[in-house]
Formats: sequence, C-alpha cells, structure tokens
Amino acid sequence: MRVLSGGCASFPIGREHGINMGWGCFRQRLCHETKKPHVGDFETRVEEARPGSDASILCGTLCKLVKAAQTRLKLLSISVINFAGASDDPDKKPVTMAAALKLGVEELTQITGPSEVGQDHAAYLYATAKRVETEHALAQKNVQLVIELHRWREAIAKSRGSAYTLAYVINGGGTMYTHGHARDCAFVEDFIADLAKRLPLPEGKGDKDAVKVIEDAIALIKKLQPLDVGDVKSQKKAKADLAVEVTRVTEFWTNLKYMIDQVPAEEANRIAAFAAEALGWLREG
Repeated sequence: MRVLSGGCASFPIGREHGINMGWGCFRQRLCHETKKPHVGDFETRVEEARPGSDASILCGTLCKLVKAAQTRLKLLSISVINFAGASDDPDKKPVTMAAALKLGVEELTQITGPSEVGQDHAAYLYATAKRVETEHALAQKNVQLVIELHRWREAIAKSRGSAYTLAYVINGGGTMYTHGHARDCAFVEDFIADLAKRLPLPEGKGDKDAVKVIEDAIALIKKLQPLDVGDVKSQKKAKADLAVEVTRVTEFWTNLKYMIDQVPAEEANRIAAFAAEALGWLREG
C-alpha cells in the first residue's frame, strides 16, 4: 500500500485504491490540483481535479460514500440526540436494574418524562436492565452462550430495525420512525430473554414456513417505492437512497434466513414471525 503522509489523522476512504491519506494532506492536494484555496463542493472538485490523480480518486470515492451514508447518519444522529437529551439531567434519580424491570417501560416514563424523548429513554432503560439480567443469568451456565445469544440479538434487531429505516426513507423522513426504532429495543430484549432460556438451541433444519416468512419480507422490501414528491430531481435521489438502503437491509434478512435454517422448526418459526412483525410499519404505509 502506498501511504501519503500529511501529518494528520488518516481516513480509509481510498483504501480500495491502495491509498491511505490524511484529511489535511487530501485537502492540500485537492486545493493544489484545482488551483483554489478552499475546498468547496466535492462533486465540483472531482470534475476539476486531474483525472486519475489521488485527489480525484479520493474525492469521487468520498462523494459516493457520503451519499450512501446520508440517510443512516440522519437516523443515527436523531436517535443519539434523543438518547443523550434524555439522560443528561443531573437531578434525575438513579434507576436500578430491579426498579427498571419492576416498573417496565410505561411506568418508567414517570421518571424519564412522558415526552417522545422520555419514552425513548424509558425503553432504553428497560432494555438495558433486561439485557443485563438475561446475560448474567446465562453466564452462570456458560459464557459462550452469551456470545451465541448476542448473535441472535444482532440478527433479529437488525432485521426488525430495517422496517423503521426503510419507512423513514420511503416517506422522506419522519421522527415517528426514529422513535419507533428506539423503543423497539424493549420488545427485542423481552424476546431475547425468552430465547435465552432455551440456549443452546439444538441443531435442526429450519422450516419451510419460516423460510417463506423471510422470503416474503425480502420481496416486500424489494417492491417498496419512495413517496412521490412531484419533483423529478428529488424523486431520482429518493429512489437512489432507497436502492442503497434496500441492498443494505436485504443482507440482514438473508443472514437471518441462513441462521434459522439451522435450528428446529419451532424455533425457526418463532424467530421469523417476531422479526417480520415490525414490517407492519411498511405494510400500513
């Protein structure tokens, strides 16, 4: 790999091209090639940069990565802001695991507040307490089972979460989807706690009905269309954003399909049904 050192932190956007360049170095190179003192719009600069040059390659790659990540960054930033805003009040009383589990999500809002952000935070508190309880109990049997459980948690949560991110994209935004996604963690942890009681799952061959549930979910996702905004340019961008998200989340469902194909039929059906339950957000839309 050819390393271009600029005395600044490196970023890996050119790695597939055999380039690793610090931001400061990249900025200087791009300014030098385009004969302009300030780096402005990247799409414009990639046109001005020398074709095939390091700066041109990196600039073009960066544009693609930024476009692909825009929707996910919006969703993440809203969720992080909501969570941080709900937990930075020094006057709030501490919540123990026992209290969170006893109160549940609804009653926890008496502590976090009944606002949208407060409800999100109540779900986080409950889910965190539930996860700690579940993993601690499981670790008493075998720590390896905690790792196995985490694999299931990730696969199921990502599949369910896709319903909210896709709804956000096809509707051109909407905080209701970020709030829904945030609160879903409580439902996931309740399901995972029940699943943990049966670990390790015996080997199996899945079930055709469970496979159909997953395949129907993927088919639904691939048929989605963005909301018609009446603007050709905006509509084109919306379709491009949706295509990126569909590709991303289809991998989640494909992975889950592979996982349930290796467990007993009853477990496969239970997991597939729970994962697909969240897709109601898309069917209702």
